[in-house]
Amino acid sequence: MTPRTRRCAFIVGAHIPNGGTYMAYHLGRILHLDFGFETLAVRVGEESSDNGIHRYEPRFSSVTIPEMEAQIGADDVLVCNPSFSSYMFGLRLPGLKISYVQGFNTFNLLDRRFEHYVSASGVVSRFLSSVYGLTTRVITPFINTENFPEVTPWQSRPEGSTLVFTKGERTIIDPIMTRLQEILSTNAPGIKLDKIHSGIGLPQSELMRASANTGMCS
Repeated sequence: MTPRTRRCAFIVGAHIPNGGTYMAYHLGRILHLDFGFETLAVRVGEESSDNGIHRYEPRFSSVTIPEMEAQIGADDVLVCNPSFSSYMFGLRLPGLKISYVQGFNTFNLLDRRFEHYVSASGVVSRFLSSVYGLTTRVITPFINTENFPEVTPWQSRPEGSTLVFTKGERTIIDPIMTRLQEILSTNAPGIKLDKIHSGIGLPQSELMRASANTGMCS
């Protein structure tokens, strides 16, 4: 293995196509572009930057978990979402370890040996405080506005049209949506839930195009 000449940032699951890991990718991007780190995506499975869901610029080379464990040193940085706590990287690996916590239902037990924990919301921060005794800074997620599509002026959009973006188990989401439509048909018949998209496998660009022409987005 060729010795590295600069510090490295290892981003666990950087190319897994969901919002949490996309945020982790962007932390790696910041470390690379603004702080000069060599950044590597750590593969958890068979994911790649060609997933068609998110846009990766720049694209980082990837390594497996065993390769990362063999390479990481005391001067390196590990960015790892709490959903990967079962690997216990905090307990086992050297380096500065950062966990950006966006929810509280993606892990059974939090790896408590990271140097820094950041919460995506006040709810998450209070959860970490009450359950794990952690005091965390809240840094809210951002929206990537690059390459937004042309949008229809608000006044020209169909009145009452609503795009609904759902995420989660269908056994939970479907009854909720059915009940919501029943309530709206009685109390707010002018609102039409005629565009419902599932969050599974929907490219970010398609979601933006779909929401650009509706009156509301939920």
